[in-house]
Amino acid sequence: LGRALGFALGRGATTPATRRAGLLRADDLASEVEGLDAGLYLVEGAGEALLPEGVGEYRDRLAHCSLGQEIALRGAAALVFTAPANVAVDRFGDRAYRYLHLDAGAAGQRFQLAATALGVQACGIGGFFDDATADLVGIPADDWVLYLVTMGRE
Repeated sequence: LGRALGFALGRGATTPATRRAGLLRADDLASEVEGLDAGLYLVEGAGEALLPEGVGEYRDRLAHCSLGQEIALRGAAALVFTAPANVAVDRFGDRAYRYLHLDAGAAGQRFQLAATALGVQACGIGGFFDDATADLVGIPADDWVLYLVTMGRE
């Protein structure tokens, strides 16, 4: 998980402006990750730290948020990418929504590529209930839920 996070969220010359501005948030829902208790964690930086936000198993709630997709039940961990809508619009105007979706999609794709390179399966989830997912990770309902990615051995 840590290596995939580092690759997905690592800083560098190609870091999108939305991430440089600190707008893209990633939360990890850990279920079966070695060294982590099951729970919700805020991902700091490029995965240098996972800050506990909630304790317990989240897969059933994640599956509900993900329109009942079974892949949400099978993952050992899942990332949920979100962003503060008002701050993003103030900074990037009416294109903020597009920019943040592109950034979250790119980070999710890099996470999936890293997981695959490490011999772990990963799958993006683009269909979800926005409000239920926002509630799951504890962000205001008017902020944007952008993308979900699961990972784990099959």
